[in-house]
Amino acid sequence: MGRDTKRIQKQSFVRRFVFPAGMMLLIWLVLYGAHQSLWQMVPPEVHRRLAWVSGMGSLLLIGFGPLIAWPVAYFRGAVFWERVIAGLMPGLAWWFRELYTASGVFSPGETIYYAFGSAFWVPFFVAFAMMGLAELICRARARRKGIVLRVWTPLPVAAILACPVAVFSMAVWGGGVHWFYIYQEGYKALFH
Repeated sequence: MGRDTKRIQKQSFVRRFVFPAGMMLLIWLVLYGAHQSLWQMVPPEVHRRLAWVSGMGSLLLIGFGPLIAWPVAYFRGAVFWERVIAGLMPGLAWWFRELYTASGVFSPGETIYYAFGSAFWVPFFVAFAMMGLAELICRARARRKGIVLRVWTPLPVAAILACPVAVFSMAVWGGGVHWFYIYQEGYKALFH
């Protein structure tokens, strides 16, 4: 009896990477753009509700977007780095937008250092955890379709477990004050 050699068919680069990454970027841009400009288009009472929904949606997409992008890319045959970038696309767009804004206030070195604050890393750790969860789900689904592979592997499990550790140390532990103290001391050492 030979092993089943059934595999996920690798589709074109556009279908396996550009489509899921572009889809995530487009959804985030629509939500973010709506949040930023609705006040100009609708009455104030409508604006408050729509701004909350679009703002919350754009933030949730940063952390939980991999649950959408990862399976789309995975079952189109995307390689690991393609799935990672597709899953991180909303977070990367948000991150670069925030750094662009910060660059108007901070020096280039301070802007780069700003990118290492907990406000940026907590959402990315949530996204990494969702990538790990999505990978396990995709592997389980692929296995049910007859593809021979291990469902539980160290990298997805580590990504899932790193999230609560990071969130605790950066946001929960002392209300985030302890991590911010470490961050602030690094800033003082580098820029004062």
